[in-house]
Amino acid sequence: MDLAGAPQDDLVASLSGGDYNRTFIVTPVAMWSTLPPAITNYMELDKLIFPHLDLDHVLESMDAGVLDGLRLGLYTLSPDCYY
Repeated sequence: MDLAGAPQDDLVASLSGGDYNRTFIVTPVAMWSTLPPAITNYMELDKLIFPHLDLDHVLESMDAGVLDGLRLGLYTLSPDCYY
């Protein structure tokens, strides 16, 4: 499900009520810290992809630094997350 540019509430709604064996979340690394802890506590980093230019969140990317600001993270969401 593509939630690019969607509000966080849409992400939360898409995770609740689903019966998924495996869920992946792909997000710019700089945006990880803005996600709710109820989700990030259950996210495990699988892979970092460099470079990725996120023009939607330039300030956050700059605050994250050169490497993390230009990385895309692939995370696996634990099935224990019942957000």
